[in-house]
Formats: sequence, structure tokens, C-alpha cells
Amino acid sequence: RAQVDDLTSIVSGEFGRTTSGPVRSLLENDIVKRAEKKSALEQRRNDRSMVAIWRVNLLHREDDRGALTCICGLSLARCEVWKAIEPVRQPMLDWETKNIALLRQGQRHALPDDHPEVVAARK
Repeated sequence: RAQVDDLTSIVSGEFGRTTSGPVRSLLENDIVKRAEKKSALEQRRNDRSMVAIWRVNLLHREDDRGALTCICGLSLARCEVWKAIEPVRQPMLDWETKNIALLRQGQRHALPDDHPEVVAARK
């Protein structure tokens, strides 16, 4: 790691003129690894946010029994929580659908342990 940092600082001005060789390859590999790590961290952060929205959605969503009523008992027009998550409800549902598919394929998913699909998969 120290070697990569040293080489990065030494050749940073020369990198654009370097067309081949081990230094360029080493730097490109390091850049790719850093980008992949950053992407994975961002994805986990997004997953945690979506789980939080999913949990709030369990408590504040349109009640199937009453038109324009939140399951908390308020009208949708009066439920501030429902209104707050409404703009991100579809992205959350898309995230959930994608993760359910991953779960069913036996791949890594970000659904919480108490999600109905995860519970059913354990049985």
C-alpha cells in the first residue's frame, strides 16, 4: 500500500505521458480497486436507507380497506409521514423487487431479516 502511494505521488505528473509499463498498470489497478470499494460502500449506504424507508412504509401506506386512507388511520392528505415518503416510495419498491429477485436466485441481497420473503425463504 505504501509503495502504491509513493509511486502515485512520484509519477502523478508523468502518468499522462506513460503509455505502458508496470507503474501505469499498478496505478490503474489501484484506481479501479478504489472506485470499486467506493461503489460498494455507496451501495451499502443506499441499501440501509431503503431498508429504513421500507420499514416506515410498513407503518404508513395506503390502506386497502379505505380509499385515500393511510393504515395509521389518517387520511392520506393529513398523514405527514405518508406524504414524506411518497416521493421515494416507487424507488423503494423497485429496490425491494430487485432484492427479492436476488434472494430467489440465491445471491447476496439487502433485504432485512424480517422481510416476508426472507422469512419465507428460511422455511
